Amino acid sequence: MTSGTQSSDTKSGQKRRDYRVSTVVLLRVRPLQTAGALSGGADPVALFEDLSLAQARFRKELGPAGRTFVDKLMATVDALTGLAVAGQDSGGWSDPVSTTADLSAGGLGFVATRSHEVGSLLDVEFSLPDAGSTVPFRCRAEVVRTKPSSDGGHDCGLSFVDLTSTTQRRLIRVVLEIQRVQLRGAGGDG
Repeated sequence: MTSGTQSSDTKSGQKRRDYRVSTVVLLRVRPLQTAGALSGGADPVALFEDLSLAQARFRKELGPAGRTFVDKLMATVDALTGLAVAGQDSGGWSDPVSTTADLSAGGLGFVATRSHEVGSLLDVEFSLPDAGSTVPFRCRAEVVRTKPSSDGGHDCGLSFVDLTSTTQRRLIRVVLEIQRVQLRGAGGDG
């Protein structure tokens, strides 16, 4: 009986950890860059994530008016960060592609126009147009699957590596929000 309970708990934990949502992403990749090879200046996404972490930490201590102000301020910073990222030099990135992808806090599955070698590392940048943020996610990912797809592309699976805790929390929030919206739409109740 204990074994069955452990098995059920393990399956439940695994479902939460591995849950993927199918969503549209704006995606671009590039071969892994070393820190010295990255474009000069501060990374606006990293700066946004640092500010977002501080906002989440101190927002709880504010009253309703303070929280409203901080939320509006962060929405403005989000928009400005999105503009800064859009105006950056391409730095070896592929052209952005809008594609439907399977997304989780651990990885991304999509159909690529070209094959990537399994085991290779890529810099990945993706945003979710319907998620309400202009700030993309940036991380490194290992190619864990690539095979020809029926439409002439390549079914590619990436596993995120070296995610900062802030990026991971942001990603989990977005995946859970997409899941909530999709479940509400599928269930017909609000």
